[in-house]
Amino acid sequence: MTKKTVFSLLVVFLLLLQSLPALAETAEELYRKGMNLAARNVYGEAIDVFTKAVALDQTLAPAYLERGRMYFAMNPSFCTEARADFTTAIKLTPEDPVPYYERGLLNAFLLQNEQARADMETAAGLGHKGAREWLEKEEKSVVVFPTVQK
Repeated sequence: MTKKTVFSLLVVFLLLLQSLPALAETAEELYRKGMNLAARNVYGEAIDVFTKAVALDQTLAPAYLERGRMYFAMNPSFCTEARADFTTAIKLTPEDPVPYYERGLLNAFLLQNEQARADMETAAGLGHKGAREWLEKEEKSVVVFPTVQK
């Protein structure tokens, strides 16, 4: 190799080496990227990005919550994956009512009414307005059957 070729390769190598830190995204950056994808309804890519974010930071509860939402939005048959993500978000942030509410909606969809009610009661107790409204609606829709008198 000529000196010119070696020098050119060295310059290219140094430029690549210098750009490596910029290529490494943080979990928070990936989370924001996933939120942008979710806002554009690009569910599959959003799930992939949220998965990368939680791989970098297993304590990033919002990424689990959003990935759970994306699983269900993409295909309601991904209930198991969505529930696992909502449950992880609850374990990481038990004071946040949103994961309880989301898991409650999922349980209601699956007709697991007792679990849905328990999640909604917890979410409402933590101040979630939507959960309170859901519980009020459920109470109004309870059917009371009249007793037959003999």
